[in-house]
Amino acid sequence: MDTRRELFLIFKESVNNAVKYADCSGVKVDFRVAGGEIFLEIADDGRGFDVLSEYRGNGLANMKSRAEKSGGKFEIVSKIGEGTTVKVRIPQI
Repeated sequence: MDTRRELFLIFKESVNNAVKYADCSGVKVDFRVAGGEIFLEIADDGRGFDVLSEYRGNGLANMKSRAEKSGGKFEIVSKIGEGTTVKVRIPQI
């Protein structure tokens, strides 16, 4: 139940960020269970950002914390002008 809640909140924050900041025209969601793991990937085709820069707010840190709380891994891949992808991998319990 906790893992499901954490995944939902990561999904919600990712989509909210895409709508609020990315200036994107589309968002793709890949949610699957394979090999004993749950995979969630949210990708937008927006403006992207420098993941090494510091940003105000807690959204990205909260998503990472939620994934790790569930024993998982969190990754953000973003390239300016090409969009952002949030990747989460959590062991299926």
